Amino acid sequence: MRRLLLAGLIGLLVTAPAIAQGPVASPSASPARLKVAALESPPFSAPDAQGWWQGIAVTLWGAIAQELRLDYELVAARPQELVDGVATGRFAAGIGALTVTPEREEKVDFTHPFFSTGLGMAVREQGGVMEVLGSIPWGNLGIALGSLLALMLLAGTLVWLVERRANPDQFGGANHNGVGAGLWWAAVTLTTVGYGDKAPMTVAGRAIAIIWMLASLVLTASFTATITSALTVSTLAGRVNGPSDLERLKVGAVAGTSSGQYLGERRILFRGYPDARAGLAAVAAGEIDVFVADRPLLQYRLAERSTDDVTVLPHVFARQDYSFAVPEGSPLRSEINRVLLRYLETAEWDQLRRRWLREE
Repeated sequence: MRRLLLAGLIGLLVTAPAIAQGPVASPSASPARLKVAALESPPFSAPDAQGWWQGIAVTLWGAIAQELRLDYELVAARPQELVDGVATGRFAAGIGALTVTPEREEKVDFTHPFFSTGLGMAVREQGGVMEVLGSIPWGNLGIALGSLLALMLLAGTLVWLVERRANPDQFGGANHNGVGAGLWWAAVTLTTVGYGDKAPMTVAGRAIAIIWMLASLVLTASFTATITSALTVSTLAGRVNGPSDLERLKVGAVAGTSSGQYLGERRILFRGYPDARAGLAAVAAGEIDVFVADRPLLQYRLAERSTDDVTVLPHVFARQDYSFAVPEGSPLRSEINRVLLRYLETAEWDQLRRRWLREE
């Protein structure tokens, strides 16, 4: 009996520390901070002077992350670096003015779009009346005027030859006076002014007059079209009417972006620039005729300039949808979409757009 009591006492002493300590719970470590890649693409995402990121996409992402209780830090990245980093898992997400493209979709997953826009074109403003006059093709206009004057002289001379004897009061006198009278008649007939002070009286003269009046209709229309075309070309010299004109101009874009991809797919040669600010400066300096980029980015950068030497054309082409990027199969995608769609229906989203895009 003593032996049993002694054995029980020894066993109790050995197990006492374990009973007192209880089960050991593994410490609940805080989740690792997410690295989120951000494009420098104001007004959607860009660091300020103190290095704090701000913009439409940054504010939107911050609201989503707050509701999902995500701890994150923003890391600056170029477009290709962002896509590759998200694809490999280096970044948990990518934000900014990130356009959804088929090539990027093969590497990463995209959330629902939060902004839709298109490409725009920035061109140099005309410098004033002298610059417009200097760009008019005076040579072509001179040829048109000279040709018209020669035809008027021919018609006037023919009328003078057949009318000088039968109608000396109107087409008589010295040769130069008669030819001058015929030229005057041809001019007023061509312009349909028709003062009526001179008119052929002979059958041959009236036949020439009928032919000249019919020819005047064609000549007037052709000359008007030539003048209009010349003035239109001069007004738009160094500018572009639409994307179809890009092939004949010196074009600039940011390489590695959707605008650069658009130009590359259409085999339009372009000069690469690091950002929209540099591209607009190149347009102002005359290095290129047009700079192509996402239109809201162009408008924002243009508003920063203190001069009005560059303008953004109203044309919008090649639709661009901005979304957040996440790794393929990421569980964050559905959670982000849920919050994103709800936020886009709020007044805060409308205010955010008006603040950065100056929308009415």
